[in-house]
Amino acid sequence: MTDFYNAFLVAKVLKLAPDHVTVFIVDGHPAGALDDTWSRLFGGMIRAGEITEAVTIQRMVWSTIGYDSMLNSHHLHQVPFLEEFRSFFLSRHSLHFNDALDCDNLTVVLLLRKDYLAHPRNPSGSVSRKIANDKELVQSLKEFLPQHNVISSQIDLFSMKDQLSLISRTDILIGMHGAGLTHTLFLPKHAGLIELYPNYWPTANVHFQAMARWRNLKYLQWQNTDPSNEHANEYTVINKSALLGMVKNMHSSICS
Repeated sequence: MTDFYNAFLVAKVLKLAPDHVTVFIVDGHPAGALDDTWSRLFGGMIRAGEITEAVTIQRMVWSTIGYDSMLNSHHLHQVPFLEEFRSFFLSRHSLHFNDALDCDNLTVVLLLRKDYLAHPRNPSGSVSRKIANDKELVQSLKEFLPQHNVISSQIDLFSMKDQLSLISRTDILIGMHGAGLTHTLFLPKHAGLIELYPNYWPTANVHFQAMARWRNLKYLQWQNTDPSNEHANEYTVINKSALLGMVKNMHSSICS
């Protein structure tokens, strides 16, 4: 997401039409699941590793690289053009969002982290910070919010457009600290984020708290303090009562 934002920001500052921008990716990674997103956002993409003969590029801009992005400067009071970036990202996926709030019909989404092959340098596909009792949590949330829409989703299984379609109509997003929470950037303007941490992961990692702050979203966090709730293969049992309490507070905060 930092790379997407960096490229957007360069094009914005230099007044380049996205359809006239070709993204040149200089790294050693093979083609991946996000290549289609680059092509949707801009006029196309080229990987350096796919070039087999000498080429001349007439006009090139060297963008800010990866985590040097302002999105990774969590101390900043504000980040430029963030709402415009959200609009750009959604519209380039042909999504027309509606920020209207209906407190009688909220959508609550629990993001699930499961083992999956997300990166060529992690061939085992093993990920940390997984929820052990997600089914129990979803059932409790449905009983707690019987008139509302409660969904659990392993969002990486969907196309980017389908991910954005879900997130852009989510009022309360709940999930373990992890890359999926970058979708905080695309939540409705009234929404809230509840971020969960296992006891082995430092809450000083404030990437998504910063994103929520920059967008003036509601934010709550929880960290496990009971070692017995940490299970094998980096699964964590989430305290059901604590989560329901935070959802109740978030509901009140959004709808007050």
